[in-house]
Amino acid sequence: LDLSGKEQFKNHAVLMCTGCRPNARLFTPNSTARTLPAIRVDDKLNVVDSKSGKPLQKIFAVGDVMTQESGEMRTAYTADLHGDYVARAIKKLCLDESVQLQPYPLGLTGAVESPTISCVSLGPKDGLLVFNEWVLSGLVAAIAKWMVAYSKIRQLRGSTFWNEYWRQVESATYLCHRIDKQRQRLARKVSSIVRSFLRRSRRKSTVCDNDHVLEAQQ
Repeated sequence: LDLSGKEQFKNHAVLMCTGCRPNARLFTPNSTARTLPAIRVDDKLNVVDSKSGKPLQKIFAVGDVMTQESGEMRTAYTADLHGDYVARAIKKLCLDESVQLQPYPLGLTGAVESPTISCVSLGPKDGLLVFNEWVLSGLVAAIAKWMVAYSKIRQLRGSTFWNEYWRQVESATYLCHRIDKQRQRLARKVSSIVRSFLRRSRRKSTVCDNDHVLEAQQ
């Protein structure tokens, strides 16, 4: 790999991770060349008809090709969540067509927001692991990234052990996510109470100071 003729690096492979534009013009005929075409979906990931504005039941869109109001990050993890949710939805609909699906991601994670998870390798002994507001870097994150890649590859190859492993990991992740969201809500509530108390204390202090000034003037 030659960088501007100044530095050279020997690599096993070079990955072009610059992103790409999804081709969704078949479902978005009104898009222009300057806009990013994407399939609009409802809260259950059903495709929304571009003309009538109504969701098309039992027709789903997932991953980068779709857009929804939640505004969640476009990552491999969220695309995996989309696929998992839709696969479960199709299974439920096959068993009972009249079943009422819970909206995404509540029907999958048990929370109204999907987890924000990212695991990036920054070298053989360094990495970055993000879980909602928590960030971990260093060797532990690098080991976690290696473990994710190692186990995911074996799961995709059909390993029963690693498939069960990831099923348990996902359940634990959803539970931790719900607990963390409860913690965030509690922290915001406590912070609001403390700010309200401090404001009242400052107002009382100001009133007392004004009373002392009036007494001194008299």
